[in-house]
Amino acid sequence: MSASFIEYRGQGFWCRDGLLEVWFAMLVDEIDASAADAGADLGAARECLYEHATIRFSGEKKAALDPVLASRARYGHMVSLVRRLRDRVAAGTGEPARGSLAHRIGGGLWQQPQWPARVLRVADSFLWLLEQPEPSQGSPA
Repeated sequence: MSASFIEYRGQGFWCRDGLLEVWFAMLVDEIDASAADAGADLGAARECLYEHATIRFSGEKKAALDPVLASRARYGHMVSLVRRLRDRVAAGTGEPARGSLAHRIGGGLWQQPQWPARVLRVADSFLWLLEQPEPSQGSPA
């Protein structure tokens, strides 16, 4: 099974492609469910995540999060969304609805008793990545 490096603002983490596809699909479903929420439009982020959830890149997933989360409003909305989804997974209530993109992408994952722990590791890594401070521009003089 191949793995991809997910990068945001010059930092990142490695993840198996199958789990990453499931996580991205869960985020797409979450964005779709929260479309009516007040906040920034996450349409560009949704399209980026949808592409990486549904197209097999085999070890080359390079979600272009920097440009789609460039505004503070979009970034804040995405972090809030990720935290909410992560907390549901941690509580064991994060299984996607039947027929959702994540349920279709995940296939038999949802029948495995360890699915919450596996998805939670990805969620925690993704949240860690989003919450890293932006690297400083240049070195001190």
